[in-house]
Amino acid sequence: MLLNTKFEIGDKVLYQVEYEEFLKAIAIVPNNDKIMRSLANSKTSGFLAPSLLAVAYSLIIYESTMGEADFSAHYLSRKLNLGNNVTQNDAHYHFRFGNTNTIYSLMDAGNFMWGGWSGFIGLSSAEVYGGSNLNEIFTSGQRDTPADQRSVYGGRRFFKTRK
Repeated sequence: MLLNTKFEIGDKVLYQVEYEEFLKAIAIVPNNDKIMRSLANSKTSGFLAPSLLAVAYSLIIYESTMGEADFSAHYLSRKLNLGNNVTQNDAHYHFRFGNTNTIYSLMDAGNFMWGGWSGFIGLSSAEVYGGSNLNEIFTSGQRDTPADQRSVYGGRRFFKTRK
């Protein structure tokens, strides 16, 4: 834990991510346009709506697991100058977004950014809650943890309000 860590003068305790940097990172996910277009068109396309939702959800799954919307494995790991797919030593890296009062571990910071991205692409809270829980059930056999959900919804709130 951070509170039990012995720090030396000059040690970096956390990495700051300002709102503009956060927005830029979520805006450059490669399939954003296709996802947003498919989600929007699914609302007005009658019999094509299920197919358009399937396209959008497939792209969301791809970006969230292997693409740039896996923010802890990609964007945040690069910010740390550690390359991609850094998951070891998670407890050593901490992030603060804007002027929020919460410090996030690397994985929770990735969840936070994913939450902001989910708002950016236009997912509803029900889609986020259902999708994040389904992902956890498929990968770990359990529902998403309360800490993960707090991080995701914190990111959604930050995206909308900067708080």
